[in-house]
Amino acid sequence: MPCEPVRRGSIIICIPLRFFYSPYAILGKDGIIESARPGSTLIDMSSIAPLVSREVANRLAEKKIRMLDASVSGGEPMAIGGTLSIMVGGSKSDFDEFYPLLKAMGASVVLCEAIVAGNVAKLANQIVVAANIAVVSEALVMAAKAGVNPDLVYQAIRGGLAGSAVLDAKAPLMMDRKFKPGFRINLHGNKIALWLHSHLA
Repeated sequence: MPCEPVRRGSIIICIPLRFFYSPYAILGKDGIIESARPGSTLIDMSSIAPLVSREVANRLAEKKIRMLDASVSGGEPMAIGGTLSIMVGGSKSDFDEFYPLLKAMGASVVLCEAIVAGNVAKLANQIVVAANIAVVSEALVMAAKAGVNPDLVYQAIRGGLAGSAVLDAKAPLMMDRKFKPGFRINLHGNKIALWLHSHLA
């Protein structure tokens, strides 16, 4: 059954809560591909395997539907503030056309080259973030067990090469024993699994 808002629209943004729903929402029964008009553009802001993203783009192209893969980073706080980092794959002309729309949602909007490049950049982002969170926690625990104030260690290293957005965002929370998650651990694990899948492929 056609989806009326998709049928009427010329720009469709897809960003499901669980990223692995995206291919089904686009290509599945009653999916976007069945309702979108030729000449319309899909901006897929989920994070899916690059090979799957390429298949989605190819299927849409057969229907004369353009696509940008535009993965995001920054979590809920940056989404609310409109300061996300948006990593885009697609043609330069499509990117230029929709840059103002993406800039309304993100402080950083970068074209990473052709289609699927946005998803590749997102996987790189997840590797860096996951590794940083793990080593920051280990470093602070090491300092505490050595009898040194972790807060002073944090202040000492943040201005050097160890300084990072992850260090500044997570170290104070760790030291205050505030462990409310900013992201679902199963989704984080799934994105690392996507990296492994892409690497093995």
